[in-house]
Amino acid sequence: MVAANRLALEKSPYLQSHSKNPVDWYPWGEEAFARARDLERPIFLSIGYSTCHWCHVMERESFEDEDVAKILNDNYVAIKVDREERPDIDRVYMRVCQSLTGRGGWPLTILMTPEGNPFFAATYLPKENRGQATGLIGLLLSAADLWNKEPDRVIESAKKLINGLQDAIESQYSGEAPEVNPHLFDVACRHAETTYDAKYGGFGDAPKFPAPHQLSFLLSRYRRTGKPHLLKMVTTTLDGMRAGGLWDHVGGGFHRYSTDRKWLTPHFEKMLYDQAGLAKIYLDTYLATGHEEYALTVRQILSYVDRDLSSPEGGFCCGEDADSEGEEGLFYTWTGAELETLLGDDAKAFMASFGVLPEGNFLEEGSGTRSGRNILHVPLPGQFGLQSGVEQPATRETRHADSLKKLFEARKGRIRPLLDDKVLTGWSAFAATAFIRAGAALGDERILKRGKVCVDFLLSTMGEGGTLYRRHKDGESSIEGFSEDYAFLGRAALELYTATFENYYLDRAANLADTLAERFICEGGTLSDTNDSGEELVLDFSDATDTAMPSSTSVAYELFIGLWLLTGDSLWEERGGRLVAANAALLTRYPEAFTHLLTSLSVALESARRIEVVGERDSFDVAKARETLAAKYMPETFIGFEEALVNGVSVRICSKTACHTELKGLLELDEWLKRESID
Repeated sequence: MVAANRLALEKSPYLQSHSKNPVDWYPWGEEAFARARDLERPIFLSIGYSTCHWCHVMERESFEDEDVAKILNDNYVAIKVDREERPDIDRVYMRVCQSLTGRGGWPLTILMTPEGNPFFAATYLPKENRGQATGLIGLLLSAADLWNKEPDRVIESAKKLINGLQDAIESQYSGEAPEVNPHLFDVACRHAETTYDAKYGGFGDAPKFPAPHQLSFLLSRYRRTGKPHLLKMVTTTLDGMRAGGLWDHVGGGFHRYSTDRKWLTPHFEKMLYDQAGLAKIYLDTYLATGHEEYALTVRQILSYVDRDLSSPEGGFCCGEDADSEGEEGLFYTWTGAELETLLGDDAKAFMASFGVLPEGNFLEEGSGTRSGRNILHVPLPGQFGLQSGVEQPATRETRHADSLKKLFEARKGRIRPLLDDKVLTGWSAFAATAFIRAGAALGDERILKRGKVCVDFLLSTMGEGGTLYRRHKDGESSIEGFSEDYAFLGRAALELYTATFENYYLDRAANLADTLAERFICEGGTLSDTNDSGEELVLDFSDATDTAMPSSTSVAYELFIGLWLLTGDSLWEERGGRLVAANAALLTRYPEAFTHLLTSLSVALESARRIEVVGERDSFDVAKARETLAAKYMPETFIGFEEALVNGVSVRICSKTACHTELKGLLELDEWLKRESID
């Protein structure tokens, strides 16, 4: 048996999973860099995360292999990083990989000098050469040979590479900031139109990722312009994802992404941030359209998260793996024989409804051959996107509810994919915001309370001086928080204020936003991952683009704008303006990469509105007004409260600087909201 290496002492499930490798792994830290300097060896850096399928593949093929381990142990200092715990490290070396190879992904493989300067970058590598793909063994041997023969040349080359990248990054932000105006919204919409898949929904070809903040942006533009094709792009995409294998029809929740254009075959990991972002867009689309299937999907997503991703302390765990028993998707897929045994006389109708084939519909990714197993999905005529008169997936699931319950119970007997049970402040706050918003909009106190429990837990872990910690596990909070953590928790606190009218949460949101502005905004106005005393890495840059999650810059801007509208303090508007100006060069060049930021920017530039509910805090009319407003889709609006002795309730409709309409009572509020609706 292999003795555990240093990673056994780490809290990260991803790092712990490598603790029995024969590779002499170090966690990121001074000990590893000092060892590399003392031995005058290069560093092998591997970055991944617990639910990453290809990370597991590379571990099985290479890091559990004695031959690979010997090469690494004899020639390198090997460092493992959990990208979710250290997004700052991941962002730096991913930028290197993208610059050198034109692509990125995980596992991320870096060779670098003892100073951390990279001289090689790649993603997954097979153990041996495979066709045109470089094998890890060959790479390690040739790089070690080059290092031993010409170390100064490698060191100098790495320095030039990192200096060149830094110069290129700085040049993107140099010069006078271009004007940011509403024209950018049209540019981003046109980009979506050109990449939109009208048949299946989504954008681009395979692999196809959920794009919740892009869909949210398009929905907000529909709200602003009334253009029906913008709504169509959103609903067709949501319908396609919900009908396909991307959705877990037995247990709820979405898998990470689809390997095909039709949303049929996913990579099966389930990530917390996907559930949070998708719950929000399904909720907003329900509020905009009134279609109940979207509300049902929201409830099912949040039920999955609460049931399977909740931590004992009240936060949310990061996600679930794609693999179980060494095989991807085994937990989620079914053979025809299994279904016949479990469902008996109901099997035939069920299998027809959910696209089950005797030979299986799940193709092995490597060979393209049928595995004999099936991914449940709702096959629809000609496409997965719903057509007029076609049965909704939710309707079909209701018709087969008893069969789905039997499969859910049967699945409990299977070995479940690994749960990454660490709690990250930013991710949990993102999910809490979805719970709070959904609970308020759907009038479900239980859902709202679950989000509140999470926010209260995260706020309770703050250290001296309001310091947030990134990771919470086994009763320990550690790793000083990043800008993402402050921005997302501030936004969650602001959402909780709107849902409860408790000033405590408005104050907490403002405190977190103050820390963001004072400790994370750099001299040039960009938002750094780390605070002013954080670890210095080999590249210094800020990435404000919205990826799988909205960026910390986008969420910070949304937080600042919300505080400006709710408090009337122009300092928040100024701080938001600095963030936008600092990123204006890239924003105006590639607006489609900033869709979450654009959604908030449209509030500031076009339609900012504050609604003030005035009355006695605990009165029925105030509660009813709050519930009524929460149930409307008004992305341009922030809702606040003013305590006053009034008869019933009064509601003020305000622009950026002044209130222009006052509604007396719930009846006038209802009439005003009817006029606000989009037909």
